[in-house]
Amino acid sequence: MLRLALILALLVAPTASAGGTLVAFVSAEGEDRLVAVQPITGQVFARLRVPDGPHNVAASPNRRWVLVTSPPAGTVTIVDARRYRKVATLRGFRWPHDVEISPDSRYAYVTEERADRVLVVSLTTRRVVRRVSVGPRPHDLAVSPDGTRVWVTPRTDLV
Repeated sequence: MLRLALILALLVAPTASAGGTLVAFVSAEGEDRLVAVQPITGQVFARLRVPDGPHNVAASPNRRWVLVTSPPAGTVTIVDARRYRKVATLRGFRWPHDVEISPDSRYAYVTEERADRVLVVSLTTRRVVRRVSVGPRPHDLAVSPDGTRVWVTPRTDLV
């Protein structure tokens, strides 16, 4: 099961580093790290320490940014995917779970499960620019290919 979860994480957030090498960013939950790895050879390019419990990872379509949520820590970390370095850690969220990035790479959308809302983060200013109430326990989300809609699904395993 762990191997399957790792493969899915690799498929979710691929990006290209300098030189055209395919790089995937994977959350290593037990180590509190975001790992940049070449998915075919397994070569590790970077291991970045992130706040407690990194979970979901998203790469921007322009391959510039990678974001990772850390629900237990209440944070979202923004990483420069080209330089393998953290540029910001946004704090004070109530269980940020999923993250997706707009097709134009300008905004990130984050479900905030324990606040029943979706956060809109500007990747230019690295700040939350909007909070949208969406109903109980928003869990996963998706952005339409044209960026005009964001779909949110609730977490249903909590009764």
